[in-house]
Amino acid sequence: MSTGEVAKRTAIGYTGCTSSGGTYIANYIVAVFGACKMFDVRKFMKDKGCVTIALYLDGGGSTSAKNNGVKIVDSSRRIPVKLRCSCLQTRVLLLS
Repeated sequence: MSTGEVAKRTAIGYTGCTSSGGTYIANYIVAVFGACKMFDVRKFMKDKGCVTIALYLDGGGSTSAKNNGVKIVDSSRRIPVKLRCSCLQTRVLLLS
C-alpha cells in the first residue's frame, strides 16, 4: 500500500498533559479513518495538537477499533497485535 492510496487508516497521537488537583493526566487521541490518504492522517493529527508524537499504526483490511468494549470498526482479518489505551483522557475518533 502506498502512502498516496486511499484506504482505512489508524493513528494515535499525544497532545500533552493537563494538571488537575496535583494529578497529571496524559492526553491521547486515537483516530480510525474510513478512507483517506496517509497525508490526510498526518494533517488531521497535527491539526488536533499531536505535534510532538503521532504514530500511524495500520491500514487496509487490518483496521479495527473498539471503544469501551464496543466494536466501532470491524476488521475483515484476524488481528494478531492489539493496542490498548488505558488512560483517563483518551478520545477515540471515527472518521469516514
